[in-house]
Amino acid sequence: MLRVTTPTRMTYFKAVGPRAGHETWLLTDIGARRPGLVPDVLAVDHAAGWFLMADHGGPMHDVLAPAEQVAVVASLLPAYAEVQRTTRDLVARWREVGVPDRSTGRMPERLEDLLAGRGTSGPILIDEDELSAYRRELGRFADVCAQLGGTEGVDHADLHGWNVFVAGDDARIADWGDACITHPFSSLLVPIEWIVARLPPDLHAAAARRVRDAYAEGWGAGLDHDELARAFWVAYVARALSNDEQSLGAPPDDLGSMRREIVMMLRSWYRKRSSLTSPDAMLRPDLRW
Repeated sequence: MLRVTTPTRMTYFKAVGPRAGHETWLLTDIGARRPGLVPDVLAVDHAAGWFLMADHGGPMHDVLAPAEQVAVVASLLPAYAEVQRTTRDLVARWREVGVPDRSTGRMPERLEDLLAGRGTSGPILIDEDELSAYRRELGRFADVCAQLGGTEGVDHADLHGWNVFVAGDDARIADWGDACITHPFSSLLVPIEWIVARLPPDLHAAAARRVRDAYAEGWGAGLDHDELARAFWVAYVARALSNDEQSLGAPPDDLGSMRREIVMMLRSWYRKRSSLTSPDAMLRPDLRW
């Protein structure tokens, strides 16, 4: 990532990593469908994985209080959900350019492999009793994935305060390198676990409802709260799989962090199983850092 200053403005050049070449396609496709949601791309080389972006300020985590961050995300979610709803015709092409496939039909088998130590990151760093408890939930997990059916769309999958850039009243969702194809309702996991969770606990419920309702605005009548709860539960596994995939070739410190987050995600997934029939309870922060 390089800052490029010209006589008239500041721009940013990004060369994506070897497993994130899809980011150039997502930015240009989404920018064409919904201008103002993602950074403005001034120039792009898809083959090289290079693009030049306009300056859209800095990460909101650095300049806004937690309550203000919730407000900014809530202001973005209707347009974000609209993009998910109206870009299903692009999903096949996005898969072809490398957007990771974490669709619900594939996830039960992939979770089984992860728990068996066949993931990229190797054995899960928990004791056998805990691992056995997770394995006993594989059937329930497969049933929930089946209930979610073949619904799929793009999920930014990393929508936290460091990836939303603000400049005055302008806010953009940046860094789509972790995006995947999965059930679109999974998108609320990170805003709730990384943004809402920064508020005092007594404010979590109201903030989670605000985020949910803003997201529902973009889906209109197409958002079912029970389906949202199921997708939110499945999203913990999708996040664990994301960390497992990214561990390939990671330096030791990063690998350790990814393996720890995998365990955190699985523990929250296991604890939250009892909230599957309670959408309001499901959409609450649970991670224990």
